[in-house]
Amino acid sequence: MTQVSPSPDSRKGKAMLNQKQDDRCKRLFDLGLKYNGVEFLYHDINFHWTDVTCMSDEEFEKAYQGAVKRKVVIDSQPEE
Repeated sequence: MTQVSPSPDSRKGKAMLNQKQDDRCKRLFDLGLKYNGVEFLYHDINFHWTDVTCMSDEEFEKAYQGAVKRKVVIDSQPEE
């Protein structure tokens, strides 16, 4: 059986996808969410790993902005 090497275009596409996922993860970490091996969490905010990998840019941005707004509300409440 002959093994076929990935084309330069497919390697470039995979690298771009990996960079997008890395960028999304960094944004979630910077927001204060912690990764537990399955999802990014902060109180009642969560992003499952599939959200990071499968959402379109528009969907992710909308969800991220919602998380930013929710975090402001959470952080402004007094601790119990």
